[in-house]
Amino acid sequence: MLAEIKSAGNEKPVIISICAGISAEYIRERTFAAAKVVLVMPNTPMMLGCGASAMSRDDKVSDEEFEFARKIIGSCGTAEVVPMDKMKEIIAINGSSPAFVYLYAKGFTQYAQRVGINEETALRLFAQTLIGSARMMTESGMTVDELIKQVSSPGGTTLAGLQELYNGRLTETVINACDACTKRAYELGGK
Repeated sequence: MLAEIKSAGNEKPVIISICAGISAEYIRERTFAAAKVVLVMPNTPMMLGCGASAMSRDDKVSDEEFEFARKIIGSCGTAEVVPMDKMKEIIAINGSSPAFVYLYAKGFTQYAQRVGINEETALRLFAQTLIGSARMMTESGMTVDELIKQVSSPGGTTLAGLQELYNGRLTETVINACDACTKRAYELGGK
């Protein structure tokens, strides 16, 4: 694709890239030294208009050009600006994380099947729980720790389940998965 852009002859294009791990320098080396680059890390929920995209730009991109790119990307969900030097690290947080969420959901649906609950019913309930939980995180004004505590009645069922997640080192496993994503992004980018 970059070779095609170069052969087009426009030496000052604004290139919007959604390629994981590929830097603005990599793109300019293969197109034009004066190319303006906007990096975007989208995710698949964009297909439903509820994506979460991280965006960054190099110094050559004007405010007007970047705002135009942001409107395009934002038309399919949320677009957040992150520093250019964090575009590889952000991949795990929004680009790859839908797959992590789906794997987590798979555990709940497998549990439902094991205990005799209809899988489709369980999936609908869990998916709505994700939607509601996401809104609580973004709209309640509470921290994640406060939200966990709000659900956790002393001596109750939630605490029993949370203890298993803590014993399984869920948070540490998530961080390790994010580290693996970032490492692979640097490999893809050649650094």
